[in-house]
Amino acid sequence: RAQKVLQDRAFANEKIDFLWNSTVEEFVGDGSKITGVRVKDVNTGEVTTHDADGVFIYVGLLPVSDPFKDLNITDAEGWIVTNEQMETSIPGIFAVGDVRQKTLRQITTAVGDGGQAGHMVYNYVEEVKEKLAK
Repeated sequence: RAQKVLQDRAFANEKIDFLWNSTVEEFVGDGSKITGVRVKDVNTGEVTTHDADGVFIYVGLLPVSDPFKDLNITDAEGWIVTNEQMETSIPGIFAVGDVRQKTLRQITTAVGDGGQAGHMVYNYVEEVKEKLAK
């Protein structure tokens, strides 16, 4: 369910094993470290335990932007395109955080986006109010 480029990297990595149609039931440990992962096959219901020295949880990066597709403010992969002021190509519509087309997606950058957008939204609303008052 991750982006194709991330899938390709994972498939090319010999250290990664894939379990399809499975969900994690439990992380198994000895009290001081991870020793395995118990998974359930969603088709058969079979539960198996797989040895592991560690676990890296990674869901992937897919933007949740379907409601905005018809506005033509997303790129081909679904990321919302903004400028540095968090403005989209449609006046009054702003986007922040991990749905934006950008290089780094972390909580710290999302918080910064929110601060910038809040300031810009305030300015936008004040401009609209001023125009309506004339």
